[in-house]
Amino acid sequence: MNSFRRHSAPSTVRTAVLSVADACVVDPDPILHDMLAGAIVDVERIVGQNGSRVGVGSDAWTEACRLTGAN
Repeated sequence: MNSFRRHSAPSTVRTAVLSVADACVVDPDPILHDMLAGAIVDVERIVGQNGSRVGVGSDAWTEACRLTGAN
């Protein structure tokens, strides 16, 4: 796994989410929702380019959660 995917990408996502969650806005939930929905659309577009879906195994999911600080 390259350094960007292992370190930089999770840090970027974590920082973006925390920044929106801590922003001086009345309700950050719609912004967070739109960020997540946009990311899902982007991933679907990329994964769907070859017409197939790629499943994520439980080990990969656990590692992704660990890298992003999700529990």
